[in-house]
Amino acid sequence: MQQKVRLTLTLKDAEDLAHIALLGLHVFSIHYESGMSGPGRLREHHGPHSLSNAGSSCSIEAQGTVANKHPFSHGLCENSAQYSGGDRMLHSRVMEYFDQVARLGSIRAAGAQLHVAPSAINRQIILLEQELGEPLFERLPRGMRPTPAGTVLLRHIHRTQQNYRETLAEMHALQERPSGDVTIATVTGLASSVVALVAARFHARHPEVQVTIRTMNSIQTVNAVAASAVDLGLGFNIPTSGQVAVCWERVSLLGAVLSPQHPLAALPSVPLELCAQYPLIFADSDMVMHSIMADAFERAGVDAEASFRTTSIETMRRLAGLGSAIAFLSRHDIADDVGEGRLTFRPLTGATLDGNVLTLVRPERPGHTSAERLFADELILELERAGT
Repeated sequence: MQQKVRLTLTLKDAEDLAHIALLGLHVFSIHYESGMSGPGRLREHHGPHSLSNAGSSCSIEAQGTVANKHPFSHGLCENSAQYSGGDRMLHSRVMEYFDQVARLGSIRAAGAQLHVAPSAINRQIILLEQELGEPLFERLPRGMRPTPAGTVLLRHIHRTQQNYRETLAEMHALQERPSGDVTIATVTGLASSVVALVAARFHARHPEVQVTIRTMNSIQTVNAVAASAVDLGLGFNIPTSGQVAVCWERVSLLGAVLSPQHPLAALPSVPLELCAQYPLIFADSDMVMHSIMADAFERAGVDAEASFRTTSIETMRRLAGLGSAIAFLSRHDIADDVGEGRLTFRPLTGATLDGNVLTLVRPERPGHTSAERLFADELILELERAGT
């Protein structure tokens, strides 16, 4: 339903108006109190929105459709946000649309990821550009790339999403005192990086909860979750199953993983053909990562011969950090190494990479404990941090 809402805020910069537009609302008037106009004097603004009064307290009248559920529910942690009188919806679906198009570089790919018609996503982005008066994407022959204005907006979206998720986690931690145990199954690389980090932080806050981490491949992970042998499963390219529910999912593209001292580490992104001039570290042929990179080199017409092959993510990370060899992993695989300065991640250019989807799943059953829910929320927070 359509209804007017009045929002009160302080204009600081363009991102404040951007956020109003992201709520999916049409702003038709702004009333603000400007120090330049004298105390207590209100001026009304219609039409194009000026930021000449940045820093002023103002109220904004807008009209839009009330949403029944926000799009950032975490699967285990279902939440909703609605307008109620003058209350303000926390997020809108267009934020997720914009974020996914920027991540994947394609409206069609974003539609497939979100299960939304590409035409609907395109329409919302066009409306957003019209609302803000700025082009937000460059429409290129090989996909979509954020403009400088789009990059500013993307940073705002990421901060908004991250702040909201952190707020939810803090609220749930206040409300619940978890006990018992949590068991998560994941691949070795994630077990030793992002999952270990989350487990340590979680136990420090909730010492009464025992955390068990089991390493297994993606097929074993989904089978263990489906059988309720574990509480959570995290892996790349996990097979679908009617017996598991998806809590969180993101495309986690592979990139060049290098020593910080590597000659190519100085580049913001690495052309695929330059990688072939150095020793290459490939995943073993029975791993999905191998086929992703082999197909990328073949499509680019670049001859690539691996100097090293291994089934171990740990070994790939170690080899990349020791010399001039280049591994091909995701940001999530090396989050702790990047944070501590041992490795560098660089996006690949000149390459068409198949999706490398990272998914967190749980058993499709009722009765999940507060420990499971809180651990899942904290893990999602860290996965989002590691992927940006």
